[in-house]
Amino acid sequence: MIIEKEKDLSKAKVVVNSKKPYVYTGRAVTPSGNEVVVTLGGQQVGSDKYDLSYHNNVSKGNNAVLVITGKGDMKGYKAVKFMIRAADAEKDTGLWDGVINSFKFGFAY
Repeated sequence: MIIEKEKDLSKAKVVVNSKKPYVYTGRAVTPSGNEVVVTLGGQQVGSDKYDLSYHNNVSKGNNAVLVITGKGDMKGYKAVKFMIRAADAEKDTGLWDGVINSFKFGFAY
């Protein structure tokens, strides 16, 4: 249950697929609802409270963006970057730290 005063997703913590990297395929990479965990006020936010959209999510690198936008009584949005690795990068290093970066930017809706 989310505390009533905490309905602003811009204050949420977002984790995108912390178990493995996304690998470049030449197609759009779109983390699904079960790969995205949103918490607010220490409580997990149900996926029915937000929509997911994606930007710059085809090319390799750490510039892919997932945007979580509130719906219903949930307001605000949170944008987080996620990594798309080269197809052979995971084999070379075997490492994935699961770290994503949060940042603010504007959208024209």
